[in-house]
Amino acid sequence: MIAQSGPKFTYDDDKHEYRFGSEIVPGISEITNRQHKFLPLPKNILQDDESWIGHIAPRLRVLKNKVAWGKTVHVYTEMLDRDRLDIAAIPVAAEGAPNIRAVVENWAEICHLELYFWLAIEKPLYSNKYHYAGTADRITTMEPIEIKTSLPSKQVDRAVEVQLAAQAQLAYENELIEELPEKTISWHVTEQGKWTKKIHDFEAGWNIFMCLLTANNYFNRG
Repeated sequence: MIAQSGPKFTYDDDKHEYRFGSEIVPGISEITNRQHKFLPLPKNILQDDESWIGHIAPRLRVLKNKVAWGKTVHVYTEMLDRDRLDIAAIPVAAEGAPNIRAVVENWAEICHLELYFWLAIEKPLYSNKYHYAGTADRITTMEPIEIKTSLPSKQVDRAVEVQLAAQAQLAYENELIEELPEKTISWHVTEQGKWTKKIHDFEAGWNIFMCLLTANNYFNRG
């Protein structure tokens, strides 16, 4: 499905591909993932050692489960915020199982308490100035907001700070917010529905994003 967001900018949801005209545009995730290319590989990754496979396989299974849970949370919260979800119709989770109903009920309470008014929900945007694109989970009248199923940590917080700064620039450039924010916000939720709010520094995140964008443009140049 192609979602149009401007006369020349398009987004293919199936391919997760942004285009400006016929040209593919780098997304925020692609740009921020550039930092991982500079990290050293584990010493034994090139060794013919079955112990390495045994070490990494369980982690891949856990990652697959986390990705599936993240998609579930995003689908349900999006349906709620678009007023297309009947919370009462969501089955009660078994004890100890991931509780999507608690996730949604508590998210609804947060939105009420924070007085959130959504200007955009999962809206693809393009920066004509910096030539990149991205899709923010939510955009309020003040800043973009990210919904995360990863728990806050130093590594997670830094990555989210960079992501949100890039999204704030997109929101500002596309006139969804009147000025660039000093702070941005992410909400992190556990499988049992406990939400944690994290506040990030826009300027710090934007400085790092510009470094990664420059590196991405350099390595992708023709």
